[in-house]
Amino acid sequence: MFSGEMTPDEHSGDDAGDRPSNAKPTKNTGGGGFAFEDRVGAALAAFMLAGEAPLKPELGPPARLDFQVEADGWLLDDVLIHWATPSGQVRCCCSIKSYDMLQTTALASFVALAWRQILRQEFVEQRDLVGLVTATPSQTRWKDLQALIQDARSQTPEDLSRRSQTGIYSASKLKLFNSFRCPEDLALEHGVDAATSPARLLDRLVTLRFDFEDAVSQDDAAAVGRCARALAHPGREQELWEALQIWVRELRGHAGHVTPARLAEQLGDRFALAVPQHLRAVWKAIARYTEDALDLVPTTIAGRVELDRDAEAEALRTAAAGHRSVAVLGPSGAGKSALAKKWLSDSEGSFAVWLHARDLAGGLPQFERVHQFSEPLRDSIKRAPGEVRIVIDGLTARLTTRHWRRHRS
Repeated sequence: MFSGEMTPDEHSGDDAGDRPSNAKPTKNTGGGGFAFEDRVGAALAAFMLAGEAPLKPELGPPARLDFQVEADGWLLDDVLIHWATPSGQVRCCCSIKSYDMLQTTALASFVALAWRQILRQEFVEQRDLVGLVTATPSQTRWKDLQALIQDARSQTPEDLSRRSQTGIYSASKLKLFNSFRCPEDLALEHGVDAATSPARLLDRLVTLRFDFEDAVSQDDAAAVGRCARALAHPGREQELWEALQIWVRELRGHAGHVTPARLAEQLGDRFALAVPQHLRAVWKAIARYTEDALDLVPTTIAGRVELDRDAEAEALRTAAAGHRSVAVLGPSGAGKSALAKKWLSDSEGSFAVWLHARDLAGGLPQFERVHQFSEPLRDSIKRAPGEVRIVIDGLTARLTTRHWRRHRS
């Protein structure tokens, strides 16, 4: 069953024994055909698609996933997870293995790589994280590890190092704590205090476990559930989960990446995707603003006469279908806004945004503050799971001939 870093399992079990050092585990390198890593990558993409957090709730859903990132300087290179936070970008470089990574030999290998990673220039220790992603582990060690991570985040490395030697931990838990010590050669080379190093690594560690290798996978069912929440109309969630796995398998084989925009582009034509949970408030505010603005745009003369604009409407539809942006020009009172309103109102299945140039005069950040958008408008548009139609009214009065020439070029 999927578990994040702070979800100890209530059940305990015995260790299955350490993997011999000369045994080469299967499914542990990059490339196509390695089902466990493909499914983990697809599960992370499902979190992104549903707008849910795979790790710390305060981080929220991932903003980007990069696969096979060794060429970019990441030693834990199976997947690099990005989050955009108010304090800056947070990255988590992860090692994904289809066996119990808490076995002594496997954990020692992970710790050595993790320390090499932390000590590299690419890693920002104040923000970045190292990720251990494992198949179903020993339940006793898993629970102990979650408790150690909690302790490392609640205490200073000096305090936790000192207290760990006072008998507060069982022998097995103390052994697990000490297994995160910086290797001696790295400690000497980089001046790392060996005594406090376990707490230092545990503070930057996040963990995920998936039961995809088990005969009956609860994580498979959970991923299908997230796909259902990502759909505007649930019913094709199993198909969506399978499509995610196929796509991620292809991406992993070519060191590709996933973003919300790419998810929408890749899947939006085949599936009716819902707005992710964390963006629903801002899209509700956008829809309310758009509806209020459209109510103010008249479509009749003197409230009674409606002109036949079918030819102009068809011309606008054709132009918009072939271009990313279209300028509707004409003298004041010619009905430009009414024509744009009709085009926007006909956008069934698309996200409609109506803006007025005067509201944007102070810049987008000011507009977002005034209307209390919880996310930047530009980001919300990029992450919309489908086509977005935008009308900016009143530009003619604010742009010069030079602007239009630049637009046409």
